[in-house]
Amino acid sequence: MPRDRSADGIAAAVAEADRHTSERRWHALDYLHRCQYPATVEEIGEHIGLQIGEASNEVRTALRSADLPALTDVDVVQYDVESQLVCVADALDTLDACVRQAVEAGAIEWPEPERRAGGLSG
Repeated sequence: MPRDRSADGIAAAVAEADRHTSERRWHALDYLHRCQYPATVEEIGEHIGLQIGEASNEVRTALRSADLPALTDVDVVQYDVESQLVCVADALDTLDACVRQAVEAGAIEWPEPERRAGGLSG
C-alpha cells in the first residue's frame, strides 16, 4: 500500500518527528539536571530509551547527531564530542532555567499542559 504523500500526511509526519525530538530533549535536560557529574551519551540514551520506549541505540544516534549539538548551540548543555560527556551549562542552575532558555531559542517546545513538569509554566 502506498504511503500518504498528501500535504496533510507530510505535515503530520513532520509534526510527529518534531514531537519526538522535543520529547528526547526534554528527557535529556531532566536527566542532566539531576546528575551531579557529566553523563555519557550512552547512559543518557539508555535512560531516554526506557522513558519513551525507543531503542537506546537509535536514541543515542539522535542525541549525537541532532539533539546535543542543538542544545549546545543555544548554550543549554556542554557536550564534548571526543569524550562523549555531557553536562548542563554552568550558568543554568535549575531545570526551569534550562528549559526556558531552550524554549526561547527554539531548541524544544513546551509540552501539552497536562504533560508539563511540576513548576514549569508557559
